Amino acid sequence: MRYLLPWLLFSLLPAAHGCAIAGPTQGVRDQMVGNCRIVLREFMSQACSKRMAYYAFIPAVPETDERYPVLFLLHGAFGSYRDWKEHAQTDICALALKYKICIITPEGGTLGWYADSRFFKNNQLETYFFKELIPDVERNFPSNGPRSIAGLSMGGHGAFSLCLRHPGEFVSVSSMSGILDITRHKNQWGLSKVFGPYSKNAAVWDRHSVAKLLKEHKLRQYIGSLPMLITVSTGDQYSLADNRLVHKELDGMKIFHEYHESSGQHDWTYWVSQLPRHVAFHAKELEKNRLKRN
Repeated sequence: MRYLLPWLLFSLLPAAHGCAIAGPTQGVRDQMVGNCRIVLREFMSQACSKRMAYYAFIPAVPETDERYPVLFLLHGAFGSYRDWKEHAQTDICALALKYKICIITPEGGTLGWYADSRFFKNNQLETYFFKELIPDVERNFPSNGPRSIAGLSMGGHGAFSLCLRHPGEFVSVSSMSGILDITRHKNQWGLSKVFGPYSKNAAVWDRHSVAKLLKEHKLRQYIGSLPMLITVSTGDQYSLADNRLVHKELDGMKIFHEYHESSGQHDWTYWVSQLPRHVAFHAKELEKNRLKRN
């Protein structure tokens, strides 16, 4: 949910959807900010039938061949892979260097919801994520295997949905202002264009709703051991109710998780303020995973 005006204009902009990226990539493709290397990667996605891009923020310590765990950081609706760089480049670089992790900001479509859709042929973002994006990251950057996932708003949904739908792919998950129960927003933000009208496709919506996925019996053991962080601002009129609902359900299930409410709105001021908490959370879990492997 990047701006209010595009929500009002969405019905007039049918092309701005799914796997579409925010225009052709321009400018520097590989730059250094101190000891942080920022790389723009772009390749043809077979899943989405178009070129897809992402930024990689890599610790660049001279004369070392060190490899790093990876944190995927997802953007929100009406945004693109460029958002995090535009709003928090300095912060991301500092955090990547501090914790020695690679941070990847992938494309999720303006209203793609990080899902595969049978209603939009080229909106196959879940397939893209696991079959193309992750392999591309691991081929081209010094990854050491462990990965975590986080996101804001639509990306908060995406982080939890992708994590719960693919148990074991991520060692931790977190959400800022996440839309954590899409079934509560049946007529909002292009959801029906991705998942179909709810009245005829309730099961599909449930299989992608974080609140519903958390209740799946077959995931109970996995969820019980999955490090989870959820943060939301008290002035958030779009996602506060979703977050409180999920927090209450997890408490009722006696599932340990971190949950924090603080002042703010559904905006970049809040999300940038929360970034250090989220990166620190994932860095701790990624380090635990590294130590287990060694």
